[in-house]
Amino acid sequence: MYLYYLTPLFGYTERHMWAHVVVHLHMFAAGCLFSWYVVGRDPMPTRPSILRRGLVLFVAAGAHDVLAKLMYAHTLPADAGTIAQLRDGAQLMFYGGDMIDLLLAAALMTQWYARGGRELDRSHRRAITLSAH
Repeated sequence: MYLYYLTPLFGYTERHMWAHVVVHLHMFAAGCLFSWYVVGRDPMPTRPSILRRGLVLFVAAGAHDVLAKLMYAHTLPADAGTIAQLRDGAQLMFYGGDMIDLLLAAALMTQWYARGGRELDRSHRRAITLSAH
């Protein structure tokens, strides 16, 4: 996203429809893959730990917020609209991104809580089985 918004690539995609479509498809796919990595329930060869996924989410959220603040402060990308439009877009990126990040964090914490409950149930069943013998 930094490369897209802070370089002439944004202007290029505004002038060439095929590039505009490709970049938007790429951003959508990247967002889907990121969400799948953080909270996806589909199988992975090796599922990263909750801590690692939380750290990835934390770093990505911070990087996203910094980009939105840069865009707001310096009215970037250049020649993409009026100052008011650029600032509105940066605010939407900042607050909308925060909302999505909070939803992803809530989903991740829900998974962590559920996993802890399953482990507790297993240990209870194991204790009952051992005490019955």
